[in-house]
Amino acid sequence: MAKLTRNSYKRKIILFGVFVFISIALISTGFAAWVMSSDAQDDATGNVNVGLVNDASLKIEITNKDALEGFTFQFEPAEGDNTGRVRLDKETPEIHEELTFTITGKISNPEILAENGLTIQMTLPAGMAKAIELNYIVAPECVAAPKAITVNENGEFTYTITFTWGAAFNSMNPSLYYDNDAAGLLVSDADAKVALENLRACVYNYYDELNADGANRASVIESHKGDALPTYNVTLKAEAN
Repeated sequence: MAKLTRNSYKRKIILFGVFVFISIALISTGFAAWVMSSDAQDDATGNVNVGLVNDASLKIEITNKDALEGFTFQFEPAEGDNTGRVRLDKETPEIHEELTFTITGKISNPEILAENGLTIQMTLPAGMAKAIELNYIVAPECVAAPKAITVNENGEFTYTITFTWGAAFNSMNPSLYYDNDAAGLLVSDADAKVALENLRACVYNYYDELNADGANRASVIESHKGDALPTYNVTLKAEAN
């Protein structure tokens, strides 16, 4: 959970006093919270689906399936960040940034696999396009187009999908950007709060509602606190030569 420090609160009491007692979920992915004053949410469940498309003579097996079933992409404060105005929730320090997802597997009959015949592509939830447009997040390479996966002579393969933080946060986790980066330190508490609210709204696809003319941001955020996890679909496809 991200919080205002005592000193920061004193500096901003006139501007920010109205917000201090408002519970605002600023969740990106999962049910951890970027907040300025909020209780932690429920634990996350997995939100990545992996589909397999096999050629008739080939079969794909995911060998780390158990590790993937409970995985959740989490755009949360940096692991171990317990200081500054944006930080982890001390009650749930285990809920932190998780932006990397690794698939390991094996393909049968690798000798008949076409050149670059094993590919992977990821489809993002609808709202993520806005997060990318606003430079909050950089999408993995396999989103724009299918990417070929190298397969060894035993048919084994590994592929890692990684999101990174965008230029809006100087390619840093926001919890570090707003506390350590020269440009981030110049951002007001109010503007940092809006950016984190917008990040969560992008991922859960209610950005337009949140930023509509006349919208009550606190009410919109409250109404989306219980939204279902967005789903990231990953497709592996094998083609014979």
